[in-house]
Amino acid sequence: MDDRQALSYLNPTEIHGILQDLWQQPALKFLTGAALTIAQWLFGAHFDMLMVVSALVFLDTTTGVWKAARKNQVCSRSFFRVAAKTLVYFILLATGALVDKALPGELPVAITVMWSFLALTEALSILENISVLGFPVPIRFVRMLRDYQTAQKLRPVVRRRRARKRK
Repeated sequence: MDDRQALSYLNPTEIHGILQDLWQQPALKFLTGAALTIAQWLFGAHFDMLMVVSALVFLDTTTGVWKAARKNQVCSRSFFRVAAKTLVYFILLATGALVDKALPGELPVAITVMWSFLALTEALSILENISVLGFPVPIRFVRMLRDYQTAQKLRPVVRRRRARKRK
């Protein structure tokens, strides 16, 4: 049974019932409350940006699934990648928030760089997905986002192994 067949067995009423049963678990309520409390402490006045980045990840995931469905490439591995990406994004944002808390002054430099990088990355991915789906995309806007990302040196840091020269 593939992923699409497994999903077709659950109707919205059953999914709602499953989620309602899960929410009755005290441990889940505690963990959700603890996570939100930690997020509020970490991000404080920037908590709304956490919601913005979360919304962008959701939109990117939605357009990515749409694109994959159109190409008949939907698989559960993609959803694990989204979960891993979300965790990495949270770690990056938490790191930025903690660095700002450690630095003297009120200027949130590190967290602003993290927000900018993640928001631009997700926005570009959404526009690329929409373009692949065949919808018009404002090319100048995409170029402007890429130029801004490049100018701010907000590219992902990737260390590549240099090939050793053989004698």
